Amino acid sequence: MAIALVSHNFGQNSAASTTVTTGSLGSGNLTSSQLVCGWVVFTNDHAGADPTITDNSSPSNTYTLVDKAITTFGGTWLRSFWLAAPAGTPNATPTITATWSLSVTFNAIFVEVISGTDLTAAALDQHNIATGSSTTPTSTSVTPGTNGEWCFGGLAQDAGVSTVTNNGSNFTVRDQDTIPIGADEDFLQTSAGAISAQFSTSPTSSTWACGIMTFKPSGGGGGGGVKCSGKLLSLGVGCWAANKIIQNPLVTRRDLFVPRSLKGVN
Repeated sequence: MAIALVSHNFGQNSAASTTVTTGSLGSGNLTSSQLVCGWVVFTNDHAGADPTITDNSSPSNTYTLVDKAITTFGGTWLRSFWLAAPAGTPNATPTITATWSLSVTFNAIFVEVISGTDLTAAALDQHNIATGSSTTPTSTSVTPGTNGEWCFGGLAQDAGVSTVTNNGSNFTVRDQDTIPIGADEDFLQTSAGAISAQFSTSPTSSTWACGIMTFKPSGGGGGGGVKCSGKLLSLGVGCWAANKIIQNPLVTRRDLFVPRSLKGVN
């Protein structure tokens, strides 16, 4: 099953606060069959103090922080986070919150819920954050290791930019706050190859931090073995025997007997 966007939303504060919370991510979401990824953008954060990312499930989940960078102007931070297979009972109005120990002046959070991904700790494949000053924020290029990966881009920028678009790349911008200090975008890359998150800002250039995370599809990166369908394979043997051949191509015909305990199992 291909990866698909289930929902997305954001939240923001333009006054000093210790928390920022997304809008609803959709009733029935934040389940164990989904993956959640996001970006937090914040300023005046007391030397880069990290937020804690949680949701309102019962019990709450705590999300894994990944990369962090500050804009070259030195005012705005970009922080990435994610979690595969959230546990607990989802709230009827699921949200995600970033919490700091001290107030930050401006902050925003951008979140996507996706399905069809690997749901293990290995789901996150590539990730980084780059910084610069221009009208074309661009992350460092990464090369996903699997076809069909979900590419998720995030942007932090210093005030002065009113509009953010996807800079003509294959990405789709999903949300932008109105402060404005951040935005997010995504792209399903069907064939693995070098890729970077790219944005375009107007009416002026800005100092920025731009990041990317890529996530593997369900079953991505695996290999070996035969996927049994309940029918004999075209070579005329069951899956047990076919797997034996793959495990040892020099296996002899005498070795391809099917144990009595596996009769009828295919």
